[in-house]
Amino acid sequence: MISFDKDSNATFLVTPTTTAMFPEAAKPRRASHVEPMSPRARFWFRVLRRAFGEYGRVGNWTRTWKGLWQINLHPVGGPIIKGFFSRDNAIEFEINWLNANFL
Repeated sequence: MISFDKDSNATFLVTPTTTAMFPEAAKPRRASHVEPMSPRARFWFRVLRRAFGEYGRVGNWTRTWKGLWQINLHPVGGPIIKGFFSRDNAIEFEINWLNANFL
């Protein structure tokens, strides 16, 4: 889903398709964070992501952590939604929420 404001600025979720459509003009901004619910795990998750980035071996490893996950939608004025048993379930919910409430 892509929406345009009165100045023709586009808002959309970054996916392989949207990246192909707007490869150079897009300036992505984070809409949310999917992160562990445990305060200790969340602390280390953030430390590792800051140090090593979201992608690569360490970033990929943090995606495999076991435990409950939450979605922090504060970047778009939304709530924190907790209690997902897998990161994949949290991301699926996040995408649906953003499409329904943000775009």
